[in-house]
Amino acid sequence: MQAKHNFNSIDLARIKELEEFDSDGDGTFLDSILNLYLQESPQIISKISLHLSAGKIQEVQRAAHSLKSSSANIGAAILAGFCKDLELSTMPLGDFTEANLKLLFEKIQNEFSNCEKEIKKLIRVQAKS
Repeated sequence: MQAKHNFNSIDLARIKELEEFDSDGDGTFLDSILNLYLQESPQIISKISLHLSAGKIQEVQRAAHSLKSSSANIGAAILAGFCKDLELSTMPLGDFTEANLKLLFEKIQNEFSNCEKEIKKLIRVQAKS
């Protein structure tokens, strides 16, 4: 893949690793993973928002863990880090003040937006290759 774009949110080395799993070499494997991520992640982010509003801290923790894992898998390390921070903040010794949780959630939303833009560029670059 020859990307002419700057990628700050998605680790292109991880994308290369995922491309190696594409036995056909046609990019469909990577595209399917990235499209699935783009479909499911907004739903997880919505769950986090809903659970934060309802004060369901354990559910926030579960959803943050899920988003952290899927983000790490596709090379979205910054987003995975924010999710980890949110997950740890919901644990007994964490800083789960409303202000801290809200700040972390805003960081997750903003970074997901960056990731989404970069993933869409990757999918287009992949299609042109």
